[in-house]
Amino acid sequence: VSAQNCSDIEDRSDRLACFDQKFPAPEPTPEPDPTQLSSEPIAPPPPVRPTVEPAAETEQITTTAIPSPSPSPSAPPQSDPTPAATQSPQKPNKGGIFDFDEVVDFEAEVTSVRVRDKQRPVYAFSNGQIWMQSSSRPVGLNKGDTVRIKNATFQGYMLITKHGQSIRVRRIQ
Repeated sequence: VSAQNCSDIEDRSDRLACFDQKFPAPEPTPEPDPTQLSSEPIAPPPPVRPTVEPAAETEQITTTAIPSPSPSPSAPPQSDPTPAATQSPQKPNKGGIFDFDEVVDFEAEVTSVRVRDKQRPVYAFSNGQIWMQSSSRPVGLNKGDTVRIKNATFQGYMLITKHGQSIRVRRIQ
């Protein structure tokens, strides 16, 4: 009798007996001997020591200087450049949007607002600067309103209205 044949049996108790015979219950796992149990904590495993390969012999890398091309006879003589070790290391000042050390915190009056459908508003201020909103969300600024622009917490700048509403902006001019 197969499992399919067991499901063909009409009587419920006979059908159950057939399945029990075909698929016996697994043997229960034996209970641990209570005399073998211990309430002592298990000792932590020993620390693992990293295995370090012995260092290979250091390779000697040699470089060959590439001779610079000889100047053409019509080329002007070049002055001997100052060695890099004697030049003072200076951080180049790129200015503009790359000047991350610039601290911005000022109040100004809005002199004009330019907004078009589905575009980000652009604001001109009394100090001559022009700033654009980073989103097209309406803030409701009008000509003559006083706002504050300052550095944002992480990066960029925040425009804060007289009502305390804040929005991200970026400087255009």
